[in-house]
Amino acid sequence: MSKKFLFLSILFVLFYSFLTSYSQVTGGKGEVFDQDSVIIFDSPTPLLTLSELNKDRTSSFGFDIVFSSSGFAGGMFWRTELTKEIMFVTDFFITGARKSDELERINRETGEFFVPFKKNRLFSIPFTFGINYYPFNDEIINTFKPFISTGGGFAFVIATPYNQSFFNAFGDGVYYTRPSFNLSLGAEFGNKKGSFSVFQLRYFNIPFGGDGLESLDKNLSGETPIDNFGGIFLDLRIGFSY
Repeated sequence: MSKKFLFLSILFVLFYSFLTSYSQVTGGKGEVFDQDSVIIFDSPTPLLTLSELNKDRTSSFGFDIVFSSSGFAGGMFWRTELTKEIMFVTDFFITGARKSDELERINRETGEFFVPFKKNRLFSIPFTFGINYYPFNDEIINTFKPFISTGGGFAFVIATPYNQSFFNAFGDGVYYTRPSFNLSLGAEFGNKKGSFSVFQLRYFNIPFGGDGLESLDKNLSGETPIDNFGGIFLDLRIGFSY
């Protein structure tokens, strides 16, 4: 046997052994090999679909910062969508009430500030249930939505004696409930999928009736009592949709 024939024989045996070992599948039948080696895991919780991600959030809540001739005020609101153009809104805020000429002075003996002829600290807390109407919903741009609003409800009116300290005076305060009506014009900035802001001009009518309530002593100051706790309010609203 020549060396050349022996070399070819050994090479043929090695090549045949290599083909036989490669075609075997460990733990299964060698003739079936139609699956790749990628392992696929199922999610333990359902994944959000694209339509669910883009779904509008129809309710929201948030906070109000209110400015008026009587100073700053604060409140909260909640709203929910009735149609694409109409929303139901309920809110409240706490504000002071005073005459326009109530200017503080300083007592040179005590160093304390006081308002001459001041008789009562007056507060108003209107609770409103109303409707926001968006006449141009999604017609301009979907992040700018002008609206008009109307509503009604009730207001708590509180009178506390000025000659007592601020918090102690609430124990001797007098509390009233009066009807409240309002009209608003404003615009909303943002979208329904996150946070948004609202700027609105609000007019409230809160008639007290009777002789009204004295903020300044009418006998000493000559000022008439307050008979309506409404007025014009600038409302900055920050909200969060859910």
